[in-house]
This record gives sequence, structure tokens and C-alpha cells, in this order.
Amino acid sequence: MEILVQQLLVSVLVLELYFNFHSLKAVIIGYAICFGGAHIILFFLNGSAIFYSLFMTISAFLTSLVFPYLMLRVRGGFIYAYVIHFSFYIILAVLFHTFPPPGYVI
Repeated sequence: MEILVQQLLVSVLVLELYFNFHSLKAVIIGYAICFGGAHIILFFLNGSAIFYSLFMTISAFLTSLVFPYLMLRVRGGFIYAYVIHFSFYIILAVLFHTFPPPGYVI
């Protein structure tokens, strides 16, 4: 459910940015600033391990290259973006539980 809520919030962000700027490039930049910046603030405030925080923040920035395009230009893009998002968390959970980074608490 958490990933679905995140994806809904991402969708609202992408659509609001598009309605305001009418440009895919502006949406990508705005999304990277908002979503990547939110991750920076989140991990700065909660004191997560540096490796984990850096990995998640870089991943958030990288989604700005994929999610806006899928949602604005591809039919059913929300579903594709959600599947990517959900798959990312499944792979991440398996990797971090198999090979926990230093400072990562299970």
C-alpha cells in the first residue's frame, strides 16, 4: 500500500507540474528537484545510514528520467511506472536483507 500511495503522490506531482509548465523537460526538472529533494530532507532528518540514503536519493533522482515520460507520453504509463517502482522496492528489500550495508538495521 505504501508504494501505491507514493506512486499516487508522484502522479499528482507530475500532473501538477505538467499543468503548470506544459513541458516535459520542465516537469522532469521540477520532479527531480521536488522528489529528489524530498529524499534528501527525509534522510537528513531521520539519520539513516549514508549508503542507504545516498542509494535511495540517487534512485529518486533517476526516476525523474523515467516516470514523467511514462505518465505523460505512454498509454497506461501510470501502471508501468508503478510496476517499476514496486519491482525496485522488492529487489531493494531482497538485496538489503541479503547484503545489509554498514549501519543498516534490519
